[in-house]
Amino acid sequence: MFVLIVVWLSMSAGFAHAQAEDDGHRLKGLTKIRLLVEDLSKGSELCGITSGIIRDALYPISSSKLQISDTADARFYIQITTLQSQVQCKSKIDIRVYLFQHEKLPFSDLVRSYDVVLWSEGSFFTSDVDEHARIIREGIENITKDFVTAWNRDNKPQ
Repeated sequence: MFVLIVVWLSMSAGFAHAQAEDDGHRLKGLTKIRLLVEDLSKGSELCGITSGIIRDALYPISSSKLQISDTADARFYIQITTLQSQVQCKSKIDIRVYLFQHEKLPFSDLVRSYDVVLWSEGSFFTSDVDEHARIIREGIENITKDFVTAWNRDNKPQ
């Protein structure tokens, strides 16, 4: 269990570092996104995190000019990983916007698929079990606001 937590935290640090280095306008021209939420773990459910809480926290997108569409190429992907003890919950929220691309390798007929990450942000939260759902909802809402702010900045009329 200790090794799992150490690996999880080290991956989180690398994730945050990669975001901090990019200040390009990757969201320019993006008009639609598809919402994807990773299936919640048993730990998330035991800590009160539900798909309804996640949906409620995404209101900043619906109040922007960005459209939500099941047919959009760009995905707004939410992953919540939670560890639960009897009195505390620890969750890592990762949100990224990405495109799924296919590329034919120049030296063979193989086609490989990869993600093109346009934006990403993550955060780690620890709280008592009875407060955790509210804390996670606020965390998702704040990260979503950061995304909408970045989208507005990148799509600001010249």
